Order: sequence, then structure tokens, then C-alpha cells
Amino acid sequence: MPHYGYPLNLFFDCLSTIGSYIGNYYKLTAEEQKRNKFEPSWSIRYDPSCLITYPSPLPGFFPDLHNCNSQMTKYILPTLGGLRLIKGLCEGALLGKDTIAGFPLLCFSPHKGDLEFHIVKIHQSERKGDSIVIRIENPYQGNKDEDLAISLVRNQVYVGYPFLQDARAVALLDDLFRYTIDPLTKRPQGIPHNWMISWKRSADSLEYEYSKKGGTVIGLVKVIVHV
Repeated sequence: MPHYGYPLNLFFDCLSTIGSYIGNYYKLTAEEQKRNKFEPSWSIRYDPSCLITYPSPLPGFFPDLHNCNSQMTKYILPTLGGLRLIKGLCEGALLGKDTIAGFPLLCFSPHKGDLEFHIVKIHQSERKGDSIVIRIENPYQGNKDEDLAISLVRNQVYVGYPFLQDARAVALLDDLFRYTIDPLTKRPQGIPHNWMISWKRSADSLEYEYSKKGGTVIGLVKVIVHV
């Protein structure tokens, strides 16, 4: 079946190309001219009570569809009234430190970036060439787990880098203890746990996922925040 279209390409003169198509428009058959017109959109829905024979879109090549339980109706796009252009930000937009969670800027995290061979996975395939690798520096280097628990537990944190979401930290876990904050004394409590194997698996998974899939080296994971 012949097909005619109007391609828009930046590599050649689009107007002259469209003009050549229009000049030969009279050569098209009535059916071909009908295909080049804008038609209404159709909505196809399954209806078990409807039993029709759907005609072939290309007789002689494709057969008719018998016992078809689909009902076609014209789909009219909804219209919205009272629309007006708002130049700038809408009322209530949050800016600066009040912005909601989203994709973070690297300027808020101490880091270094280098072009190196890192074997980053892209679409389940390992990249053979060099990649930009981000190395996140640890701002809590040298802090004790108890101090980290005081600063993080029961406070707001962001999780799911690079697509951040708000969360509330409820505990801090290392390979031996689970730290919480006593509601009366406001001091950290370290309770031994028996999740050493699962904790180690989670820590290794975090290091691997960020390194191989995101090209982001976060370093050795020593504590995990429970949110």
C-alpha cells in the first residue's frame, strides 16, 4: 500500500520538499487523499455483549476479524475552560532551602569527579570505554555511631538517591548494633541484633548498585539508616 507523508528534517529544505508533495497531490486516488486527512480519534473498548465482524484494513492481504468483542466509539478530548498563561512561577512555589525533594544537586554533597575506566552497566551491558565516575566524600568520617544516631534518628532524611524522597529515620544499624533514641533521656541506645548476614548483604548491595549502575562510588558502607 503506497504511503505519503510530509517529513520535517533539518538536513534539507523542508519547504521545497513539502511543496513537491503538494504539487503531486492530485495524482493520489480518493482513498489515498482520504488517508492524508485528519480524522477523529477512536476509543476501542472490550464489550462481551458486542459481537461484530471487524473489516480488514487491507482486503486481500489481511482477513476480516470475526466474532470481535470490541466496540469503537469516537473519543473526544476533554476541554478545559478558564485557562490563562501564567508568566513565571505559580503562587506558593517553593524556592531555595524550602524546595521539595527531587533530583539533588551535587553541590550539596562533597564529591570528586573523574573520567576513568569503571565498567559501568548501561541497559544490562558493561560499558567498554571510560565513564565519568563520581566519588562521594564522607562528611561523617570519624564520627561514632552513637553521634550519628543523635544527629539522624527521629529526624527528616532523604532517601532513594538520585530521585530523593522524604523519610524519617527511626534507627541506625551497623553490623552489630541497632541504635535508637530513648524518648525520655534523648540518648542513643545500642541493642545487639542477629541480622549480621542480611545487614552485610544490604551494605554490599548499596555499594554495588551505586557503583555499577550509577557510576557513583559511595565508599565502604559501615552504617545503614532505617527509615
